[in-house]
Amino acid sequence: MEYNPRLGGPSIIDPARLVYFSLPLFNKSEEECVTKLDKWLYLIKNMENMTRMPWADDPIFTRLAQEGAIENLSREEYEKYEHIIDDVKITLGAIKMNREEGREEGRKEGRKEGREEGMKKGMKKGMEKGAESERRQSILDMRAVGIPDEKIAEIRKLPLDYVKSVN
Repeated sequence: MEYNPRLGGPSIIDPARLVYFSLPLFNKSEEECVTKLDKWLYLIKNMENMTRMPWADDPIFTRLAQEGAIENLSREEYEKYEHIIDDVKITLGAIKMNREEGREEGRKEGRKEGREEGMKKGMKKGMEKGAESERRQSILDMRAVGIPDEKIAEIRKLPLDYVKSVN
């Protein structure tokens, strides 16, 4: 025995005999489990996905299956079990509903942002097109009163090639 300061008294476990297992690193299949330790580790890791108890010929695992069977629950235990199952179903339903509502809200926000962005781009494009139209019209108007292209380019601060290309 040794003094265990965490528990405030003597330890009943010999620290030299402690063994730690990392279940994520345990990757044996049911068929590969030969020792009792392998079988227990397999059960612990895979229990939530199992529909039957493997190794039914082994009395330890047969007893485990019997102890864990719903039919062996008392009426009070069964009611508690059913209540827990109902709570889980309600919680999962609420999660699903919240996800669906969140997705719909995200779609609405996305559509709104998309419309706003589309309006901004449309306005910008329209303004650019309007400015281009005004620039072209002013070149045509200046030509109509006899101003040469070189002078129009200088006044409007535009490339001469651009002014000459306007018809």
